[in-house]
Amino acid sequence: MDANKTPLITFLSGKKQFSIPVFQRKYAWTDTGDCNQLWDDVLRSGKDVLRSRQTARPFASDEDRPHHFLGSVVHKPASGHSAGFPRWQVIDGQQRLTTLTLLLLAIRDHLRAASSASPESLPSPEELNAEYLVNAFQTADDRYRLLLGRQDRAVLTALIDRHDHSEASSQVSANYAWFRTRLTELDPADLSRVWEGIGSLVIVEVTLHSNDDAQMIYESLNSTGIPLRTSDFVRNYILMGLDVDYQTDLYNRFWSKIENLYRDHDNELDDFVSDYVDLIQGSVTRTKKDEVYPRFRKYWRKRRSVQEGIEPSLVHMLRLARHHAAFRLGHPVSGISDESIARLRQSFARLRHMTAGGRTPAITVMRLLDCHQDRSLTSTDLLATLSMIESFLVRRAACRLPTNSYEKVFALLASKIGSSDPLSDLRVALHRRPWNYEFPSDSQLARALREDDLYPQRRHVCKFLLDRIENHGREEIVNTSKFTIEHIMPQTVRETSAHGRAWIEMLEEAGFDWKDAHDTWLHRIGNLTLTGHNWDYSDRPFGDKKGMEFGFSQSPLRLNDFVAKQVAWTPNEMRARTEELLATAIKIWPQLRVAESLVERAVIREKLSEAKGRTVEDISMEPSIRKFFDEIRARLQDIGSNITEIPEEGSVSYWRSRYFLEIVPQKYRLDLLLALEFGEIANRPARAESLRTRTFVARSRHKANSGTIFSLYGAKDLDTAMHLIEQAYRRAE
Repeated sequence: MDANKTPLITFLSGKKQFSIPVFQRKYAWTDTGDCNQLWDDVLRSGKDVLRSRQTARPFASDEDRPHHFLGSVVHKPASGHSAGFPRWQVIDGQQRLTTLTLLLLAIRDHLRAASSASPESLPSPEELNAEYLVNAFQTADDRYRLLLGRQDRAVLTALIDRHDHSEASSQVSANYAWFRTRLTELDPADLSRVWEGIGSLVIVEVTLHSNDDAQMIYESLNSTGIPLRTSDFVRNYILMGLDVDYQTDLYNRFWSKIENLYRDHDNELDDFVSDYVDLIQGSVTRTKKDEVYPRFRKYWRKRRSVQEGIEPSLVHMLRLARHHAAFRLGHPVSGISDESIARLRQSFARLRHMTAGGRTPAITVMRLLDCHQDRSLTSTDLLATLSMIESFLVRRAACRLPTNSYEKVFALLASKIGSSDPLSDLRVALHRRPWNYEFPSDSQLARALREDDLYPQRRHVCKFLLDRIENHGREEIVNTSKFTIEHIMPQTVRETSAHGRAWIEMLEEAGFDWKDAHDTWLHRIGNLTLTGHNWDYSDRPFGDKKGMEFGFSQSPLRLNDFVAKQVAWTPNEMRARTEELLATAIKIWPQLRVAESLVERAVIREKLSEAKGRTVEDISMEPSIRKFFDEIRARLQDIGSNITEIPEEGSVSYWRSRYFLEIVPQKYRLDLLLALEFGEIANRPARAESLRTRTFVARSRHKANSGTIFSLYGAKDLDTAMHLIEQAYRRAE
């Protein structure tokens, strides 16, 4: 690697070509920000140069000339590089090079359009063109001094060739036009100031050699301008260092398609990269934002080591990006029947609504869609999994349970979904209370809807509940987006107003303390509904709200059917309506039900996974104790063939459909921890005791508050031990 301080104008001059590789992000400097800053720097530096010329002797060298440091430009030889026609691939600095090229281009065209002669200190338009913008006597792409990437290339070449580019919407054309405007606003005499300012711009030119790690240098540069996004680093790491043609091929076939999915949604692209990293690595929590790229780089390094590993990984990345964008941005989902696609989109929309855009559950949904594409999850089961997630979110929101750790909850759920039975895996994972985030029961939901206020602190939850209850089972969905929450018994009851007195009389005639009834029921779901006529209803008496034009009796919403049938509106009616709404809510968001056998099998699989690589022989035991252990192990085979043995860190556990035994070697004995209640043992042996009396069992992994412990010291205890083990085994059916 060579680094030299170089005037930027010198860097661009002469017969050469700079190309922006496909993995670089598109040109992004803006006229109001970066271009404006460059323009101010040029004018200020040009003024300093001219002032120095007026007050001092001529510059002895370029070192004496005032200059403005613009940053670094990193480049390396590109395909076709030769001494006769150097070709360079720009690794870092494309924003600066492109912006200065646009300024030079704007000066060229401004001079061509000017009615007066240009200052003597400036090159002519033809000289500017030949020295900084094109390579004379070259053809096709070789003609251009700077070749941009992607869609920006065509715009810049059209500007250089003075062709029409009006249909191209690009920051390149916008910034060119901005510089043209700035130049027309200048006094003609100030053009020299602009030119001297350009001549004062200095960069550090960094030239890489074949043995330099371009990616490491790129990452470590403290570049000026727009900060790189996580997705920028990931794209560059995937493609940088590959042959240029292969680079372009991979970009066109894979990464460009990923970027197109997230066009104008850069934040969601970064979110995808984060979810992708966590999903492919099976993370059970979320990676911090500043750790996403380092983790990706570590994972991808193995794929880069062999060319054959890159393409399959990119195929899978693109596939996951399509799943992610389908959920987050509403892109099409492949393989879904026409009859299911509408329901799927509605389900996606509800999950996004419940999680402020869908950031948190995206990783789980992405995994489920991948299982669907692999045909391990039918369209029906896919909808069932999404409904389950919705129930989890809605029930927790209704019960006022925490939402602050949902990101790691959904990462954990995604990591638990296997390829053989994704629906059951999700059920089991939710049942096992990820991070202690329980799935509320029917009784918990009922208590919340009967007793808790849903308004005003949780109005978004209230609106969502009422909307879903209204549209449940409808073929034609009622759009309630412009409806508002209406308090049937109004928020304000004034004793001094006729409307208020009507409400007070109705409540008191029914035997209620009106003030207590109002305070208790006002914001509960039984008193809340949706309407497009909130302002008209105001605090009118109940009879007026029913009978007026567009009143409850004329409401098109099923939510208001019960209300329209009532002659009064008191806690009796509100309580009855609550039960009606609750019954519908339980149908829409059912309680989680999981067969215990599924949970037990999942626990065993998890334990086996944790024990991978460990063997029973690895567990330290005294020779005399191992002899007894081997005897028990052999006799276990006579009890049943469906026993799973799992080596723990200092013990061995045994499972039928669930755990029933742990054998813990101690120095002079074997401790047998049995999933067998002490009080259930007939003719209890002397060395058996309740685990409730033990505060600690050395080396045990399954110490519980209940169960039995039996200590085996010698051969005389073997028959007793096997008798207890057989009882625990039968109990574990």
